[in-house]
Amino acid sequence: VRRTAERLGYRPNAAAQALRTGRTHTIGVAVRQLSHPFFAAILEGIEGACRAAGYHLLLGDVRSDEAEEKEIVTLLAHGRADGLLVLGELPDDEPAVRAALRLGAPTVLVARQALDHASGVALDHERAMALALEHLRELGHRSVAMALPDPARPMPAAQMRAAAVDAYAAAHEWPAPRALAVGESGVTALAGMLENLLSRPPGVTAVLASDGVAVRVLKAAQAAGIDVPRDLSIVALDGTPMTTLTTPELTAVTQPLREIGAVAVAQLLERLAERASDGARRPRTGHASGTTTLEPQFTIRASTSGPRRACDGRQ
Repeated sequence: VRRTAERLGYRPNAAAQALRTGRTHTIGVAVRQLSHPFFAAILEGIEGACRAAGYHLLLGDVRSDEAEEKEIVTLLAHGRADGLLVLGELPDDEPAVRAALRLGAPTVLVARQALDHASGVALDHERAMALALEHLRELGHRSVAMALPDPARPMPAAQMRAAAVDAYAAAHEWPAPRALAVGESGVTALAGMLENLLSRPPGVTAVLASDGVAVRVLKAAQAAGIDVPRDLSIVALDGTPMTTLTTPELTAVTQPLREIGAVAVAQLLERLAERASDGARRPRTGHASGTTTLEPQFTIRASTSGPRRACDGRQ
């Protein structure tokens, strides 16, 4: 029978198996922005771990929209998948996530904190910013700016990073960090913003930004004739491959993105196994699960150096 099945190319009917076993061997992933290199790298870790465990992925691109996220996470949590991963965080998406949790699907939150009975696998933003700022301080920088891709609607990660920069600056008696509202600005407009930051006292000498924004800042600086790193140092905060494709290559906080995805899958599979063993149809909701925090590394490249001009005041 097996030889004949192999000769005929027979494959079991997954839908029929799901009806019999109550399991789809599929994990649903609601991702904030599928095309973003940050999330794509985490998805590589998720896909590899799922494939090794014999699971398929069902992806839903939220496109950074809370309404889209609510629809997708509800659909995935309503029997379309054995478990759910919510990758990324939006400013006002907690109601949508909580609604999915009430449906009872085992859920792990990825690149965000735990919520209710869903565990989380998160980045250590405070440690990441400390690594970047310690490097800049050792080089002699004191006046820094935080570039924000969408200042009108800052994402939670950007808010945490900005708060960490503010706290570090206050603790070391630096000038208040400046905000560089990048938004959808083109190269010319962004170049003008950089010239203003460098010329207005106390004169910014370093910019911190997520990888994609850091590349835009570098391009704008070069268009304005601003020498990187002598006039302006740039630190990227994610460590995706794009940081090595620029000239100069970008000094970067290197986040363990693929590891985050793999750890999230391991946690979800553990919850699925527990659910199968005790026969529970819904997870217990009496307490919140914990957050696993993964620490970043730091890679010094050619986009940072000591500032050309001295800063006023104490370091």
